[in-house]
Amino acid sequence: MANLPNSSTEHPPQSQGGRIQPITPLHWVVLAISLLATLAAWQMSLTGVKDRTSIQFDRQADYAINLFEEQMRRYADVLHASLGFIAGSEDIGPDDWLEFAEKIKLEERHPAISGLGILRRLGPDDLASFTQEQRKLRPEFAIKPAVHPQPGKTQPYYLPVTHIAPQRLENVLLGLDVARESRRRDAIEHAVESADVQITAPIELGNAEAAGFLLIAPIYNSVTLNTKNERQAAFSGAVVASVITKNLAQSTLENELRQVAIKVSDGGKVIYNEQLPEYDNIDPLPLLARSQVVSFFGRVWKFEIQSTQAFRTAQYSLEPNLVLFGGLTINLLLLYLFSQMTTANRRAIAYGKKISDKYNQQSEELLQINTVLEERNEELQSFSYVVSHDLKSPLKGIEMLAECLEEDLVEQLTDLELRTEFTTNLRLIKKQVTLSQGLIKGVLEYSGLSSDIEIAETVDVRELLNSIQIMLAVEEEQLQLPEELPILETYQTQLFQVFMNLISNGYKYHEGEQTAVVTIRVGTSPLSGFHRFEVADNGPGIDPRYHQKIFDVFSTLQPKDHSMSSGVGLAIVKKLVCQHNGHILIESEPGQGSTFLFDWPCETEQLKLSGTEEQDKAA
Repeated sequence: MANLPNSSTEHPPQSQGGRIQPITPLHWVVLAISLLATLAAWQMSLTGVKDRTSIQFDRQADYAINLFEEQMRRYADVLHASLGFIAGSEDIGPDDWLEFAEKIKLEERHPAISGLGILRRLGPDDLASFTQEQRKLRPEFAIKPAVHPQPGKTQPYYLPVTHIAPQRLENVLLGLDVARESRRRDAIEHAVESADVQITAPIELGNAEAAGFLLIAPIYNSVTLNTKNERQAAFSGAVVASVITKNLAQSTLENELRQVAIKVSDGGKVIYNEQLPEYDNIDPLPLLARSQVVSFFGRVWKFEIQSTQAFRTAQYSLEPNLVLFGGLTINLLLLYLFSQMTTANRRAIAYGKKISDKYNQQSEELLQINTVLEERNEELQSFSYVVSHDLKSPLKGIEMLAECLEEDLVEQLTDLELRTEFTTNLRLIKKQVTLSQGLIKGVLEYSGLSSDIEIAETVDVRELLNSIQIMLAVEEEQLQLPEELPILETYQTQLFQVFMNLISNGYKYHEGEQTAVVTIRVGTSPLSGFHRFEVADNGPGIDPRYHQKIFDVFSTLQPKDHSMSSGVGLAIVKKLVCQHNGHILIESEPGQGSTFLFDWPCETEQLKLSGTEEQDKAA
């Protein structure tokens, strides 16, 4: 046999000085595109964070303004409820008014309302008589401030406070003429004209010593209010609530989760401001700010809203920085990868050329080696045939000699004991001859499964199994077949060998051949394009320890001198099934029979069998 060439001691070429080689122009283009994509993703991330921040700020701002609007409507509802109480009562005394305020839980539910009162409209000529009437119940009652008529400056009407809640305000507000001050009088006149609640411009509330405004709802003594003149003529008084702006804002906006600071002004005058340095959480350089004008019951309020430190903290996002850092990292990795690829590619090309040259040289030598191996295989096949033939010939002679001895000498032996011993020994000789012939035949069959060409044909499995029944000379009830069996395009001889070996074993190893029953079943195989056949018997069963061993060549579970089996039947079955890309397995327990399951293709491609036609004939 020719020797292989010695391996070259040369190594793949190294880059000069171990340095990384320059990358190609295509790689530079990819890196440029990747860098542009990184910058674009970073910019998109910045825009996304900015948009989300703006949306969150607008939600917070809208929420704060909506809270103001909702609270103002609630306070207006207090005045509407008061008007309903007045309309449903014939005469309201001071205690009745205090009881009403208690029922609506004025101070508990509406903490921004510092006082709720009733105003009575009086003409200049009614002041004296009204004062005398009130002093019958409250001797200290007086119009405040005192009325001092001046020529040419007569006040058209007066609106003194006649009822006030809570009671502690009576000393301060009882008898106070609300119409005396112009801002209050303007709001009252707008309320009369609109027949709805109105608020005054910002004022200082004397009862609370704080900035605020008045909510005013007119009282009419008539239901005919279609025109402005009718409303003015029917105007008889008003319900008024004094509201402290700071308390209104704090009760409305009291929320630890709020992240915006509010500033409210009316007509240029600030009525509430939490954007001052003394407030916690103020951001000197707010991220976002906006202003919005809102109409409230005849007045226009301007809301100035800016973000706080809490908003800045909540909206801070690492996303843009992570995107930029990740993108730049990927670009650096790409640069390194491309450099390594370029270096490795150049090394691989040089090294591949050397390997290709050596491969071509070795291929020629391998061809020579294969030729020698083929010659050796042919010699081995010839040797197998010669050995099997030469072994069979003496075995035939031994068998014939045993038969001659039995015919010629048995009758001449008069000693019964000697005759019995002689006959027993002859049977042992014949049995060993038969066993040896079976082993030789098994060797030839096992080694002859892949060289002859067999043609696939249409095989009716039912007919094939019926022929096996006849050959084995068993009753029909001993070989039970299903109602439906497939028709296959396959090698009849090979399928016959598989079924014959499996079925015959079911009878051969049964304690009583007359009671042996073999059942054939067919089902769906887990392999696509295959049938799964089952061959089940009611024999002694096989211990799971030997489930793999039984498929080995020359393997039997009985001593050789107690069995006529060659030990190659199941090995042939396994080899045939595996040649067709199928699987074979066994399910068995001692005393419970055995079931062999194997897969067989519905259509079989052309296969080449081992052995030669001459060997089969010789066997």
